[in-house]
Amino acid sequence: MVIGVCLSTLIALYDRGVDSSSKANLPDFLDAVPSIRVSDMARSLQFYQDVLGFRSEWLWPFDRLTKTHVSMRRGAVKLFLTYDPSPNSATMPPTTSAAIFVSHLSTLHAELKKSAAKFGIVIDEPKIFPWGLAEMHVRDPDGHVIRFCDETSGLPAKS
Repeated sequence: MVIGVCLSTLIALYDRGVDSSSKANLPDFLDAVPSIRVSDMARSLQFYQDVLGFRSEWLWPFDRLTKTHVSMRRGAVKLFLTYDPSPNSATMPPTTSAAIFVSHLSTLHAELKKSAAKFGIVIDEPKIFPWGLAEMHVRDPDGHVIRFCDETSGLPAKS
């Protein structure tokens, strides 16, 4: 699942075909939250909190012993971690790709590189892709790719 460029393009195309008078009665898309399957909740919580800087908002069930769903947030970005130990789950894809749009990608890279080093995780350098976004890809412990994207390049100019 890729969120970001694709969703904004769909919304822009949708908006072109709808006149403003009829928009008042149509539902708005307010948020999109990727749900990421994890096989070890404790390991994933440590990665998303200590490496990527997310904080947990709520757990379900609420008894803290059987955390099967955790809502995580950093800034305006939210994601759900869903515990599913089966690699061949019928309800969740085996791996996910989520795009998180950020500002100051170089600064974020330095932050994540420092926090990831404590866990022996290598964070690749951000680069500019042919579609015009500066991106840094980070793979979580279950193999999901988190794409941090900066539309303003967020990279220092090369001399």
